Amino acid sequence: MIKSLNYHVSNFLVGNTYDNPLSGGGSGGDGVESFLDQAMSMNNLILALGGFWVVACLIIAGMKLAGSSGNPQKRTEGLIALAFVAVGAFVIVKSSDIAGWVANM
Repeated sequence: MIKSLNYHVSNFLVGNTYDNPLSGGGSGGDGVESFLDQAMSMNNLILALGGFWVVACLIIAGMKLAGSSGNPQKRTEGLIALAFVAVGAFVIVKSSDIAGWVANM
């Protein structure tokens, strides 16, 4: 998206004009395909950030479980945190699958 904005600003500064505002969008292809390419790159970025988030939450949940010291409430808290990590990872992966499926239509 930054690349597209930079392209438009630089063309504005040198005085280029466009006859058809829907042709291209300034990102190297026609409007729809370049938008889908940018959406897929954004999808990959969000998937990577979600992966780091899942790993961080997994570490925190494991620390809760390991630090329970036989306390049943703390043990339950750790197990529930692990379950939420699993559900969150599933949601991140499936949302990426759905976004990929929509982009490949």
